[in-house]
Amino acid sequence: MTTENLANIDADYVNISLPSNFHFYDFKTLSIRPLKAKEILKIYKASRTNSFLMLVQAIAPCIDKDIMKLTIGDFWSVMYWLKLNSFTKSPIQVTWECRDEKHIEQVNAGTLEPKSLNNHDIINKTLIEEVQLDTDKLDAALLSLGVISRFKLNPSTIGDTCEAVDLMDAKVIEENDDFFTKYAAHLHPDHGIKLKDRYDKALDELTPDDMIDIDVYADLIKHGINEQVKVKCKECGALREVAISLNALDFLPYIR
Repeated sequence: MTTENLANIDADYVNISLPSNFHFYDFKTLSIRPLKAKEILKIYKASRTNSFLMLVQAIAPCIDKDIMKLTIGDFWSVMYWLKLNSFTKSPIQVTWECRDEKHIEQVNAGTLEPKSLNNHDIINKTLIEEVQLDTDKLDAALLSLGVISRFKLNPSTIGDTCEAVDLMDAKVIEENDDFFTKYAAHLHPDHGIKLKDRYDKALDELTPDDMIDIDVYADLIKHGINEQVKVKCKECGALREVAISLNALDFLPYIR
């Protein structure tokens, strides 16, 4: 991590844009380089141990800013850049279920076996869409709606996510605690540096109206990456677009 722009002094790095347009940061550039063997080994271990924190720590040296400060949407944008620029010759594997009505009717009638709905394809090309933060819409909405009248709000960060995973592993909070990840994580660090502190504050002080405000805010700040792939059912030939989600387990295309 550095305050300098590494792309200007190191040929391995390039500058990239982010879906948030750097709206939430005190920096306005981000330099990144492809993965090296030492990081790939750490990612390999992260995928085997299902460790999100290990994954984050593995890719942190590839960018010149504090990865823990990135929003979730920007983090996945970085992940996609690394995937596309580090594994240029590696296909991905997609497992999906056919939803064709006639196919399902045949399965229900016993003409075809249920497993005929299951498909597994090796894909070389996907459709990637960057969803950019609409800063003008966000600023106008916050001004007119007064969303932050009681609490200062902020997008959830990768640091929040790592802390949440630790708390879930320690059984301090339940896994998939929607209140924790959706509401407490959107309170600005001014309300508590640690996510657990913001969680306690949210439990004690949030009203239903505050929760509605946070829902509105979360919708306004949506940004990140959407990835889809066009596939064809091996049994009935039906075409479908399948959304692909990126996680530690499928980040390395050849780890299956």
